[in-house]
Amino acid sequence: MRRLCLIIILTIIPAYVFALTLTLRQHISVSGDVRLLDAFHSDGDIANPVLMPRPTTTTTVTLAFLLAQVNRELSGIDLDAVGSRIVISPGASRASGSETPPAAASAAPRSISTGTDMPTRDDANTTDTDPWRAFVADKLLDAIVPGGAKKSEFRVKFLYKLPVITMRNDNTLSFVFGQGKMVGTQRIRVDVLSRDGKRENWFETLVEVYTVKTVLTAKAYIDKNTAMTSDLCEAREYRSDRIPADSVTDAAELANRMTKYYIKRDNIVRRFHLADTIAVHKGDTVDVHMNDGAIMLSVKATALADAGENMRVKLMNPTTKREFAGIVRKGIVYVSR
Repeated sequence: MRRLCLIIILTIIPAYVFALTLTLRQHISVSGDVRLLDAFHSDGDIANPVLMPRPTTTTTVTLAFLLAQVNRELSGIDLDAVGSRIVISPGASRASGSETPPAAASAAPRSISTGTDMPTRDDANTTDTDPWRAFVADKLLDAIVPGGAKKSEFRVKFLYKLPVITMRNDNTLSFVFGQGKMVGTQRIRVDVLSRDGKRENWFETLVEVYTVKTVLTAKAYIDKNTAMTSDLCEAREYRSDRIPADSVTDAAELANRMTKYYIKRDNIVRRFHLADTIAVHKGDTVDVHMNDGAIMLSVKATALADAGENMRVKLMNPTTKREFAGIVRKGIVYVSR
């Protein structure tokens, strides 16, 4: 594998009278905790601190992660880094050395701004099944959702796979927004802070933050002049910036409504599709049932306005010219006295 010739100079403290040189091993196998000299060759006699707990499965970590761990333990070193990632195998048959890691492990793009390895691009990297992504997304939303807004209406999509970071119970996450905005697509830095607020670790990632709405869609083809009911629709979640402004979001909006136009299956139900259900038109002669105690009277009257099902409508007795009102039910107007 081609040598990257990446030289990182760390601050030399008085405890060291000369710089130590560490060379990254490409692949290691461990039987316990991963220590400094498991992951790096050294040209001198130095301490051998634990960089990470013993892995339970084969783990690929980035150079940025190893650098952060070394930085916590040692100062005054020149790091001669070969490759960009390191594969750690618990109890594997290979000995420690400079074998070339798998191609997939070394194919990650690099961050121009920081010189650290970035995770692999993954457009389908959602938080549905990964607890670590879900945890980071939850903390990110805590940081960006404005007061008064509903956190449940925001979604986070990671456009890069997140590196695996070991955290203690007293660690917290802090987010640095490179573009100064809280929603949309941007690169952010995630700092892992200790209890006293000092940065112990960090990584960068690319995220897309957006809001969602639940709207009604047609379960099947709906013809025009069809009385709308909630049974004809189902609720689905869509990105807020990808739905029409007149999308129907509540089944209550369907009451006394009918379709002016047909709606295809799975299409969003929009207000322009709908019109009031007109059961009685102005000028129609309608049957009127009047309840007066135990007596039911049936008369004819003229509607003075359009009215939908279960709506109140004004009527006029054509003989007496007397006006009164009733409720429309299935084309008949009922009047109670």
